[in-house]
Amino acid sequence: MDEALIKFHNELPYDVSVFYTSDYCYKCLYQPLATVVNSQGNLSVVVNTPFTLTLRVATAGDANNTVCSLSKLFGEAGHYFFWIRELGSPKAVSCILSVDRSPNNAFM
Repeated sequence: MDEALIKFHNELPYDVSVFYTSDYCYKCLYQPLATVVNSQGNLSVVVNTPFTLTLRVATAGDANNTVCSLSKLFGEAGHYFFWIRELGSPKAVSCILSVDRSPNNAFM
């Protein structure tokens, strides 16, 4: 069960779309993962964990308008929070990833 749970929390005044690509796939296009509604919108998704994923957050309806992105190798059975926040102005956006429940230790 190589999967992890990501809980997206959107604190922006507009909807955002989340796209992803796997580092396993060379030169692949970003694929839609989720749309998270504005102002305290929350959404949970399950992702595969064997490879590093790059997540890109863009304004909904405009996949080319990236507001933030990050890459992470998510751990098996881990639960993560992904916060999307404004930093004082609409153009300054922060994406913060934190661990809600630690992933399984694959070496135990």
